[in-house]
Amino acid sequence: MKQGKTRKSGLSGPASGRAAKSEFLVGLIGEGIQASLSPALHEEEARCQGLRLHYRLIDLAREGRSAADLPRLIEAAEAEGYDGLNITYPCKQAVLPPLTELSEDARAIGPVNTVVFREGKRKGFNTDCSGFAVSFRQKLGDAPI
Repeated sequence: MKQGKTRKSGLSGPASGRAAKSEFLVGLIGEGIQASLSPALHEEEARCQGLRLHYRLIDLAREGRSAADLPRLIEAAEAEGYDGLNITYPCKQAVLPPLTELSEDARAIGPVNTVVFREGKRKGFNTDCSGFAVSFRQKLGDAPI
C-alpha cells in the first residue's frame, strides 16, 4: 500500500465502515529549515497517539528553489501521496494560487501555514491565529484588554 493513501474519502472509523487511517506522509516547505525540530516533534507525537508519521523537509534553499516553485512542489507532493504540508517562510502567501479552498481563518487573515490534501482538493489553513489565541487566553484569562 502506498504511504498516505489508505482511504479515498474523508470518512473513517465505525460510522463509515472503514478502519481509521494510521499512517501519514507530511512535509514542511520553507527556506533554511534544516535545523527544524518539526519532524522529530510531530513524529514523536504521532507515535504517542499510535500513528505512523513520516515528516519530510522540503528546503527551498537546499534544493536551489524559490517560492515561485510552489505550484510545482504542491502538485508533486499531492501526486507522491502526501496527506498534507506545513508551510513556513517565505511561502505562506505564495502558496495561495495552487490551493482549491481556504478555511475561514485563512480567508480572513491571508497567509496559509497548513495545506491538507483530501478528496482531490488542496485546502489551506492558518493555524497561527488559533494557536496564538489559545495561548493568549490561557495566560490572560478574563483580564480586560
